[in-house]
Amino acid sequence: MGMALLLTTELGVLDATVRISTDIIKVNFLRDNANWSQSRLYFLLLWAEIAIGTGILLAGEYYPQFRQPMFLLKTSAAMNGGVMFIYSVILLYLNNKILSRSLSMNPLRFVAMVWACGFFGYFTLLAVKYEVVPWIVSR
Repeated sequence: MGMALLLTTELGVLDATVRISTDIIKVNFLRDNANWSQSRLYFLLLWAEIAIGTGILLAGEYYPQFRQPMFLLKTSAAMNGGVMFIYSVILLYLNNKILSRSLSMNPLRFVAMVWACGFFGYFTLLAVKYEVVPWIVSR
C-alpha cells in the first residue's frame, strides 16, 4: 500500500510540474506558434523530466555517491528547499511590487514571508556549502 501511495504521489508531482511548465511556456513564449501545441509540449516536458530522473539514477555507474539512497534523499530535499526559497522571494516581490495595495498582504503575512525567505535561503546555502561545493572541489 505504501509503494502504491508513493507511486501515485510521484505521478501527481510529475503531472503537476509538467502542466504548470507547459502553461508557462505556451502562454509566455509560444503563444502564436501553431507547431507547439500544449499536448506536444506536455509530452516533450514529461519525457524530458523522466529522462533526467533516469539519467541521475543511471549515473550511479560512474559516480559511486549517486548509489547511496541518502545522497539522493539529501539532494532532493536541498533542491526542494531551494525551490521554496525562490518561490518565497518571487511571492514577496509579486505581492509588494506588482499587485495593487488593496490586494497585497497584511504586515503579519509580510513578516511570515520574510521569515520563510530567510529560513529556506539559510538552509539552501548550507546545503550548497556542505553538499555541492565539496563534491565539485573533490572532482
